Amino acid sequence: MKARIILPIAAVLLCFIWINNECVKTGYEITALKSRKIELLNTGRVLQVEISALKSAERIEVMARNDLNMIIPDKYETITVPQKKEEGAGIFAAFKSGAAKTAGFIFSIF
Repeated sequence: MKARIILPIAAVLLCFIWINNECVKTGYEITALKSRKIELLNTGRVLQVEISALKSAERIEVMARNDLNMIIPDKYETITVPQKKEEGAGIFAAFKSGAAKTAGFIFSIF
């Protein structure tokens, strides 16, 4: 008779303990994921600043002049290439269309 009373109570207690344990475990996981999210957001901000610095026109100009030995072309060395919407944009469209086959000229993209 006592077993009929004690067994269901023990089963309910075990279920309660298991559910409580799972809730605590899930709480720890949520806290860890929130910390990871904050860390990733901060890393993203740092990377955005680095991208902005790497894209700066001044930095690109210094690299072009110093590392690649490029110069600013005279007005007679510059060719303006018309842009066609269906072929893309910029200098690549000119090469694709054959408009930039003139050798000896420096193409200005600034």
